[in-house]
Amino acid sequence: LYFDKITELVVGGSESPLFKEALASLSTDSGLHPLVPYFTHFIADE
Repeated sequence: LYFDKITELVVGGSESPLFKEALASLSTDSGLHPLVPYFTHFIADE
């Protein structure tokens, strides 16, 4: 769910407060390491 919401916000290019909070979460949340391969694949595809 987290991955889907983040990628949806990124693709949408939203400048909403939720988008900014999502970016802050990505930069500070130390528990996201299991999702790194998925984000890497997403970035490579985009």
